[in-house]
Amino acid sequence: MGLGSAVPNIDVVALIMCYMFLRGGAVSSAVFAMGLGLVADIYSGGGHGIFLLSYLFALGGILVAAIFLDLYHPKGQIFVVFLAVLIRRLGLVPGLEAFSSGQSLPEGYITMSVAASVLSGLLAPFGFYLLDKLKTSISGEMAGES
Repeated sequence: MGLGSAVPNIDVVALIMCYMFLRGGAVSSAVFAMGLGLVADIYSGGGHGIFLLSYLFALGGILVAAIFLDLYHPKGQIFVVFLAVLIRRLGLVPGLEAFSSGQSLPEGYITMSVAASVLSGLLAPFGFYLLDKLKTSISGEMAGES
């Protein structure tokens, strides 16, 4: 087992999906999820539809969690990003079963999925802050050019 599979990573895509849902609505988040899922499917070696399905599962989790949680509060952001990452990563399991021939998940995938979900969730408020600053910076530059 290499170091890459032993260290949980931050799921930036799920974080951006949650941010886009908060700032732009469900449609912009859905377009982003579907577009990125299609691009990931095209460039991955797996069966087509696996990543699209997992991103749509994550979007469904965001939609349901947004009903019950305040996404403007850091606690809500932590939980929604945690849930989106966990659903996205676990959404690969039925996708591999349905669309892939002979491929399987690596050993310890579920444990690493939970660890990545926790790490991504804990860093969500900071990520939302950085994305807000980036949006403000880009808006300021665009207004200054006019």
